[in-house]
Amino acid sequence: MENLTPLSPAEKRYRDQQLLGAEERLSCQIRVAHDLVIEVPEESKLPHVLYSDEAQDTNG
Repeated sequence: MENLTPLSPAEKRYRDQQLLGAEERLSCQIRVAHDLVIEVPEESKLPHVLYSDEAQDTNG
């Protein structure tokens, strides 16, 4: 997670309440400093969005 800004106060509160895991961040609270790969759980994927793992499957 070195490519992200430090934890925001909101993220620290979530961590303190054990609502945010050690490897989790709130996307609305971060800024990306360099290239980044994220994983989106299947249950969170939107049907109208093409995700890169799906693009690789359809392009061979």
